[in-house]
Amino acid sequence: MKRGELGASLNLEIELIPDGRPNRPGVPITIKKITVHNTSNTGRGADAASHSNWVRNTGYYEINGKRNYVSWHYTVDDHRVIKQLPISEMGWHAGRRGNSLSIGIEICMHQGIDQETAFDRASRLIAVLLYDLNLAIEDVVTHKYWTGKNCPVLLLQGQKWEEFKNKIRSYLEGMIQDSEDPADQDV
Repeated sequence: MKRGELGASLNLEIELIPDGRPNRPGVPITIKKITVHNTSNTGRGADAASHSNWVRNTGYYEINGKRNYVSWHYTVDDHRVIKQLPISEMGWHAGRRGNSLSIGIEICMHQGIDQETAFDRASRLIAVLLYDLNLAIEDVVTHKYWTGKNCPVLLLQGQKWEEFKNKIRSYLEGMIQDSEDPADQDV
C-alpha cells in the first residue's frame, strides 16, 4: 500500500491542544522512540473524541490537591486517530526521559470499542510514523519501558505486544513510497 493511502486509512482528525495551555509546554523534542499507551479508561463513551476533548480542555488530574498535567500526540480508537500535539513538541506522557525523546500514542479501551480494530488503526499510524521519521520497529516501546508502569495494560498481556509489533512490521514492510514527499502529508 502506498504511504498516502495508509495515512488516509487512519481517518485522521487534528485537534491540537491550544498554545499556552499548561499541558502544552511547546518544548522541542528529538524523536528517538514512539511510546504506546492504553488510556486505562473503560467507561462507555471514552473514545478518541472524548479523550481529545479532555486533554485539550482540562489536561490534568489531581493527586493530594496537586495538578498533574498530561498530554500526548495522538489518541486512537476503532474509528479515528486524533492528533493533539505536533510531533515536534514534547508531550507529558512517559516520564522526563520518555517525554523528551518520544511521541506518545494513547489507544482507547472503552466499553463497546472494537479493540482489535483500534489496535490495527494504531499499528497503521505507527508504521506511517516510523516510515516518515526513518525509525525502526525497535524504536516502538511501551510506557512501561520508560517508567515501569503497567501500560499499555492490554498489550502487556501474553503475546499481545509481540503480535502488535508484528502487525506494525507488516504495514511498514508493505509500504510503498508515494510520488509525494511524506513531509507534505500530515500525520
